[in-house]
Amino acid sequence: SLLVILAAAAVLTAALFDPFPESGSLRDLALRPLGTALAAVPAIVVAGPGAVTPIILAHLAGGVAVLAFLLLAARRALSPRDPRHGAAPVAVLFALACAAPVWMGPLAEALAPWAPPTDWSVAVSPLSFLSVLAQVDYLSSQWFYVITPLSTLPYGYPPERTLFAVYLVAGALLGLLARGRRTPTEPPVGEPR
Repeated sequence: SLLVILAAAAVLTAALFDPFPESGSLRDLALRPLGTALAAVPAIVVAGPGAVTPIILAHLAGGVAVLAFLLLAARRALSPRDPRHGAAPVAVLFALACAAPVWMGPLAEALAPWAPPTDWSVAVSPLSFLSVLAQVDYLSSQWFYVITPLSTLPYGYPPERTLFAVYLVAGALLGLLARGRRTPTEPPVGEPR
């Protein structure tokens, strides 16, 4: 159900505002997303009682880990000294990306003879990634027909593997960017000077 997808997105948003300082290590950047994925499991199970099979749960947990990696890397890239300061802008960008099918709907409708705008507006949304993993066609939901013309246009969800790869590569590039922006005189919060 749509609640499963929203539960996963809520856990991801909460992870952005993690109050604990990061060590700045790559290990930390890898372990925090795994913790976020573990935290998402109960939220997903509660949001979709009986509807979430173990396979879907595993796929969603993996998707949450990959998205958490991307979001935490973006947070670190915006504020390498103390990534907690980058949380709010990344949360806003995450919300905009999640809502891409809604706000890009009019553009896709205007360019309806061509499929790419429609497919792109679906592909850039993390909710689309989570819905592919949950095997939920959220774009066919009744509420979606009310708020955007996109639901009446032909669209296709990108393949699961493609989305995993894109989000992993984007997270890795942001992590490298953050690492390059940090100066030797400014160690991350929690490391001795």
